[in-house]
Amino acid sequence: MMKQEIQKIIPFTISGSVLFRFQTLFLFILSLTVFSCGNPPSDDTGAPKPEYTEEDPGRWESIAEDHLPEISILGGYFSPRIKISLESKNWNKSHYIEKIGIFRISDKKDLAIQEFSPGTFVYSAEFPYEYEDDQVKVFVKCNLHDLWTVDDLKRFRE
Repeated sequence: MMKQEIQKIIPFTISGSVLFRFQTLFLFILSLTVFSCGNPPSDDTGAPKPEYTEEDPGRWESIAEDHLPEISILGGYFSPRIKISLESKNWNKSHYIEKIGIFRISDKKDLAIQEFSPGTFVYSAEFPYEYEDDQVKVFVKCNLHDLWTVDDLKRFRE
């Protein structure tokens, strides 16, 4: 198009600095749209939950069974051990368990951890168990479906 034809369509001239500001504003609005629309669905509160449980699986109710571990507290009074295991047919290199462990409820400090790499298909860990049942939680961290926890561990004692 010729300059006169452009001036008929746009009867004013846009200087370089104004055009730069429009482009910057456009990119900013575009980035807000892309990043806010790409977030995973959240619960009713509008924010992802810090942890999911059997009683409250939140948005992951349909896959809760695959993410809740089997727990056994073994041994006697002097040397108890806790065994945490998780099996599913749905694990693969893009959907896997990152780690299993025990954390203290009061400060969420990890007390025992077993980490796994993509491609692991059977998840199992055994740790010495020297904690009060109501002071700790067992956790499973999935790379796609967040943190799953189990408390009230006295129900798993043999």
